[in-house]
Amino acid sequence: QRKKLVRAFAASIADVECRIYTQQEVMQSTGVLRELFAQGAREEIEQMLSTGTLRPCDETQARELERQGDVLPSTLVWSIKQTSSGKVGKLRWTCAGNRQSLPISAQAAATSNPDTIAVRLATIASVQRGWSTDLLDVTAAFLNAPLHESEGKRLGVRIPKSVRATGLLLGHRSAEILMSMYGLR
Repeated sequence: QRKKLVRAFAASIADVECRIYTQQEVMQSTGVLRELFAQGAREEIEQMLSTGTLRPCDETQARELERQGDVLPSTLVWSIKQTSSGKVGKLRWTCAGNRQSLPISAQAAATSNPDTIAVRLATIASVQRGWSTDLLDVTAAFLNAPLHESEGKRLGVRIPKSVRATGLLLGHRSAEILMSMYGLR
């Protein structure tokens, strides 16, 4: 009986497509696909809680945060990826920093993407001078850093329904952002 269950699970996971999924697809998912999404959400949320990036707010704290700060919408990227150990669910939780109000002193420090012309000119100059170039992936270098004091306001992020649908952060509608998070300016 157990071997049949293992074979059925392996067959159903083989049918899961590796790709990015919409929030609606996550909400409507069932079975193995739903469990893969829950696994990805658990890993992302546990990481954010254990590093102190987010602090879930109860109703009273959520109302206080809304009065004193900016509560930003969330953007979630749900995906299924193939790894050497099999298929895994992934979640990347970002906030909509474009809706963040910045004090004038912090606006100058806000990050932006480099101008593509500047990148091309720097590449041409390095080739002409025989300089070597490398690519640096700064995946998490700026994360786990406390928010800058010049922020002036408390920041929060809304917890999306699809996160709660995985059984996580139930009873919380928002979380306070205490450290750098993808999407902040």
